[in-house]
Amino acid sequence: MRTSVCLLILAAVVLSGCHGRLKNPTSRIARTNTGARKAEIEAYPWPDYVTGEDRVKIEDGLDTIFNVGGRDAQLAERLLVEMDRKADADAFRIVGRLVTEMKTVLETHGVEEYEGRSRVMVLDRMLRKIDGVMARRFGEEYGLDIDYPASRFERTVRTWNWWYREGRFIQRFDPWDPRYDMQDEEEQDPDLVPAGS
Repeated sequence: MRTSVCLLILAAVVLSGCHGRLKNPTSRIARTNTGARKAEIEAYPWPDYVTGEDRVKIEDGLDTIFNVGGRDAQLAERLLVEMDRKADADAFRIVGRLVTEMKTVLETHGVEEYEGRSRVMVLDRMLRKIDGVMARRFGEEYGLDIDYPASRFERTVRTWNWWYREGRFIQRFDPWDPRYDMQDEEEQDPDLVPAGS
């Protein structure tokens, strides 16, 4: 009797979707946006307004993230994200380079092995810190997981390409913050309100 009650409760929780972070690689992207699913993976040129100094800073930051690692990589990631986090969408300096780097990763490392997956995960995390479109438009509240199938990684890369190529970044979404966004309105701590809200 006790076992059947536990199974019923577990089934209700699973069916209601109230069981926290899903490890399900199937996402709403596949059901809601065929344009993103079919998007070509492209490399994008630097926007004209990005200065040579900014380009060097961005390239050095990416080199630190992928080739140096450790605390230096964390600081470089933070600095690069801050360049665009509060910028107007038509003044983004780094997002095009991050999307282009995803294409480079697919061509050089692929997403079948750890190296390529980990690089795409870092790029996806950085883009999510700049714009919350994946969480707020496509229902992808959490980033990629190393155990997801290669098709999920490729779909994420295609979605970011579609987002950038189609100029969807003009409609800014606040980045997803589970400390704030997973709570009911009356439980929200005003000190945890994400920047820009």
